[in-house]
Amino acid sequence: MTTFEAPKLPFSEWQPWRSRYRPSQDFDVPLDFGVLGLYLLAMSESGAFPAEPDTVRHLQPQVVYIGMSTHVERRLERNHAGVARYRKHFEDPKCKNLWVSIWHSDTTNWDLGKPAGVVGCATIALYERALLLAYALKHLRLPVLNRR
Repeated sequence: MTTFEAPKLPFSEWQPWRSRYRPSQDFDVPLDFGVLGLYLLAMSESGAFPAEPDTVRHLQPQVVYIGMSTHVERRLERNHAGVARYRKHFEDPKCKNLWVSIWHSDTTNWDLGKPAGVVGCATIALYERALLLAYALKHLRLPVLNRR
């Protein structure tokens, strides 16, 4: 197999799941507006993560899920199957130990019907798979909540 390098994406600082941004509470954001991007879910009882650069945040062993969305914040605000699996798998019904980190692309939902939006969406899907591959190469497994 040839070597592969995951894209260097500036993910946000880790933040507790319970204090994540919720767009439904922000009346200045149009409901149909969304930014495409990727998100990471991680489990940490101490809340401490290794001091690593943002570009390798997705490779930390505490990462339990790598996902993408056409509206990242809205995706994380609603019922999320990965979070439901987290609650059950880690026996943490209130998500006290769940953390989230987000990367936003330059593509918005308003771009999706245009050629640039199609390319942007395909690129983000590729990035998600590239991050899963990088994680698997480093840990010899997928994040526990990513299926397969």
